[in-house]
Amino acid sequence: MPDKPNKMILMGMDGIMYHHLKKFVDEGKMPNVSSLIQNGIFSEACPVPPCDTPTNWTTIVTGARTGTHGITGFRIHLPGESLDAGQRPEHRRRSFESTYCNAEYLWDAADKVGMRCLVINYPIGWPPNFQRGMMINGDGKPRKIAESMHYIPTYPAPLGEELLQNVNALGNVGSEIETKAERSRMGAELLGEAGDQLHEAVEQADRLCQIIGYLKNSHGWDLCFFHYHLIDSVNHSFLGYLSPQNPAYTKDKYTTAIGEYEAAYKVVDNFVGRLLKECVDDQTLTVLVSDHAALPCWKIVRIYQAFIRAGLLAYKWDQEKGKFVVDFSNTNAFPWIEPSYVWVNLKGRDPDGIVEPEDYELVREKSIQALRSLRDPDNGKCPISLALRKEEAYLLSQFGDRVGDVVYFIEPGYQLWDTRIEDEWSYEIFPSVFERCEVSPSIQVTGNHDQQLPLAKMGSLSNTSVLIMMGPGVKRNHKLTKPITLTDVAPTIAKLLGIPAPAQNEGQVICEALEP
Repeated sequence: MPDKPNKMILMGMDGIMYHHLKKFVDEGKMPNVSSLIQNGIFSEACPVPPCDTPTNWTTIVTGARTGTHGITGFRIHLPGESLDAGQRPEHRRRSFESTYCNAEYLWDAADKVGMRCLVINYPIGWPPNFQRGMMINGDGKPRKIAESMHYIPTYPAPLGEELLQNVNALGNVGSEIETKAERSRMGAELLGEAGDQLHEAVEQADRLCQIIGYLKNSHGWDLCFFHYHLIDSVNHSFLGYLSPQNPAYTKDKYTTAIGEYEAAYKVVDNFVGRLLKECVDDQTLTVLVSDHAALPCWKIVRIYQAFIRAGLLAYKWDQEKGKFVVDFSNTNAFPWIEPSYVWVNLKGRDPDGIVEPEDYELVREKSIQALRSLRDPDNGKCPISLALRKEEAYLLSQFGDRVGDVVYFIEPGYQLWDTRIEDEWSYEIFPSVFERCEVSPSIQVTGNHDQQLPLAKMGSLSNTSVLIMMGPGVKRNHKLTKPITLTDVAPTIAKLLGIPAPAQNEGQVICEALEP
């Protein structure tokens, strides 16, 4: 039997696309990640819908599907609430809080058997439930609470002050005289003209490295989990320019965009290399995983206009707000944008419900018809790729009382959100919305992922993420023959560490990745 690892570090890289990572590795531009692959396994990975950040980072560390852990996207509808409550800004953080997760985290399962975990900048799971572990809610960058005071939200609480006193990257935060060379010990030569986004990402990577290394040496950790968001930001900004199908595509724009990608993936590689050097030894299980990728998008779809046209959704003018607000007394179906659900305004279930139970199926059918009636005026194409009753979407992890009555997905090239806040919800809308077509060019060409199917593709670009594992018990230089699903990550880590999988785990151990 191969040796069992005595430590594990999970490098959570938000938005990394299988195609792009393979491209830059094959071109020799990511030598550190290439070393990981040569000494471990490499696989394409399938997210669970909705293909967004909170849903899939939760799945990665619970092994549970969306309907089981209940983190249905950036916004969560709780049974018994008004159908618009979960969309409102004050409730947007629900999906990141451990309070609303119905599944056990891997770090809690490890804590129960005496292993000490460090969780830093991981987007879900605060406040922690473990006893022995350490959690930093953020990347360690101090938050100002008074004119001359800073704090870092940590568990245990005194850890924040200790980090401020002992980690150089935190002591420099707030200085007004830092130069680009001084702002980071890592990767500055890679950035060129890439701009503030990459410089800030390099600074963040430096903070994370210093904190992870300091806590390894001073307190010791058995399992470390962290999250790094750079590539997702690049996807949203530049991915649309990589597709020749985009009407705005030009060779010059492609060259600029792919240059940004190369610089960003090099920053990731440099980050990985430093962690391998400072925090990983022969007995460490190293896991690099991403939550989703993205697809090019250059048109926006206004879902609610189809429901208004179908007589399913009504608004009334609010003079004080200067907006139209939803009129639930005349609304049969209420569409959500994020996640992409439609709720029947059902009497007896919803506080403002008007649809009789015997009409429930009829309203669902009309909702699906409304979605399918949407058309792109430029090509006559329906931008909806799939619209299902909830029970028909079970195999897409859509079940439970937090999932809408109708689940829908959109085609590559289209998106429901385009940086404007009014596009994120449907409980109130600006008058100017009615002056726009149901499908029209985006204000900003982007990449998006939330409402796309997990295996959706456009050319070589796809929504699939990556998994790389290296360490005792893992095969060397092996590319898996078929994609894994992100539910499989937690049980495979648990198997390698010799600890129980999280209680609500629904994934499978990736047997092909393991030495016999």
